[in-house]
Amino acid sequence: QPPKPNKLLIDLIKWPQSTTLRIIGPVCLVFQLWSFLFYAAYKTFITKHITTTTTGLNVLPLTSSAVALLLTLRTNQSLTRLQEARLAWGRLILHSRDLASLITTYLPPPYSTAACRHLALIGWSLKARLRPSEDDSDVLQTCLTPSESAYILSQRKHTVALLRSARVIVSSVPRLPPAPHEALLRQFHELNGCLGTCERLISSPSPPTYTRHTSRVLLSWLAFVPVSLALAGAGAAAVQATTLLVTYFLVGIDEIGVQLEQPFQLLPLNSLAGALMCDVRDEMEGVGGVP
Repeated sequence: QPPKPNKLLIDLIKWPQSTTLRIIGPVCLVFQLWSFLFYAAYKTFITKHITTTTTGLNVLPLTSSAVALLLTLRTNQSLTRLQEARLAWGRLILHSRDLASLITTYLPPPYSTAACRHLALIGWSLKARLRPSEDDSDVLQTCLTPSESAYILSQRKHTVALLRSARVIVSSVPRLPPAPHEALLRQFHELNGCLGTCERLISSPSPPTYTRHTSRVLLSWLAFVPVSLALAGAGAAAVQATTLLVTYFLVGIDEIGVQLEQPFQLLPLNSLAGALMCDVRDEMEGVGGVP
C-alpha cells in the first residue's frame, strides 16, 4: 500500500493507543518515581556534603556506547529472524505452486486431486504449529476424507504428515516417467526444507543469557540517568522529563527487539496460508483451460 499522507501526524495522534506504550508504561513510571525520589534526596541530604555539582559520578558517557551496541545487536538479530521467517514462507508458497503445477501436469485427475488437497493444507497446518494457541483440525476435517484427516491428526507433525501423504500419492502413480518423478521429488525436498527452517526458528530463540544481560545493563544505565543529571546541576523538571523520555526511547527499542524475536506472531500467517491454498487451487482449476 502507498504511504498515507500525514502519516507522522496520524502516528502522533494515535500515540496513546500504542501497544508498546502500554507494555513499557509501568517501567517508565518506575524510573520516573526513582528520578523524583533521588532528586528529592539529593537536594535534601546529599548537597550538604558536596560543594560542587559540576563534578562527580557520571558513568553515562563511559557506558552509553556499550548500551547502544547491545541494543543494536539485539535488534539486528531479531530483524534477521523476522526476515528469515518471511523468506521461508515465501519459498514455501513458491515451491507449493511449482509442485502443484507439476502434479496437475503429469498426474491423472484422481491422483492429482488427492495430492493437491494435501498440499493446499500445508500452510494452515504450519500456521497452527507455529502458533500453539491455534488449531487446524477443522480445516483438515473439512478438506480431507475422514480416513485421511484421522491419519493426519494422529501424527505428531501435521505438516510432515501432509507432505508424506502427498508424496505417497505421487509415488503410487503407475508408469510415471523418470524425469517428472525426479522433478516432483525435488520439489518435495524443497518444501521439507522450508518446513525445517520454520521449525528451527520456533525452537531456537535468542539465548536467554544474552537477552537478560542486555535488559540488566539497560536498566542499570537508566538508573544512573537522574544521578548524572542531578550532579550536572539540572533542575527537578529537567531531571524527570529527561529520565522519562530516555527510558521510553530505550526500553521501547528493547521491547521491539523482544517482539521481533517471535517472528511468527508478527507475520500475517492467515494471508500467507490463504495465498498458498489459492495458488494450489488455481493450478488445479487452470490446467484444463491451457490451450
